[in-house]
Amino acid sequence: LLPLPAGLPLRAQARFHMVHCALGYIGSRFDCYASAGDAVRLFRSLGDESMLVNALVTQAMVAAYRGATDEAGAALAEAQALLRPEWPAPQRAMLALAWSLWHISCDRCDLAMSAALQQVDSRLESGDVVGVQVARLNTGYYEGFLGAHDAAITRLLAALTELRRLHASRGIGWALEC
Repeated sequence: LLPLPAGLPLRAQARFHMVHCALGYIGSRFDCYASAGDAVRLFRSLGDESMLVNALVTQAMVAAYRGATDEAGAALAEAQALLRPEWPAPQRAMLALAWSLWHISCDRCDLAMSAALQQVDSRLESGDVVGVQVARLNTGYYEGFLGAHDAAITRLLAALTELRRLHASRGIGWALEC
């Protein structure tokens, strides 16, 4: 897929890099990491602040998974400064998720939990019933890190039960192992 064809419009290049880095953020592959930086650079040059925030959030998640905590923190700080309250709640939820991943990668479990709770609130605000349960899985995961194992199990089982009830247990394979 890379390099991209010559003459491809900047917006198309930026969107390609955004998809590429988003698809691989959990695996922390270097090409996804490089695409995250390209997406940030291109959306910044286009002046598209909303997509720049999305790219910065994804860049932060890739960086956190790769152990580049300084870069992740800088991307998150920039994204937070750019975020506008009128932008969609799912965008705030993704930023909260990224903050939680960054905090956990820095061994700050209490702050990871706080960010995960913000993710739940943003998903509730958006009306995304599946996203709420996935966010609740994150809070259960962090409760385990905080040593509240009984509460973590209770929260995880409740979220898993609701996801199954909604026929929406896709993408939660890690949680099914709990």
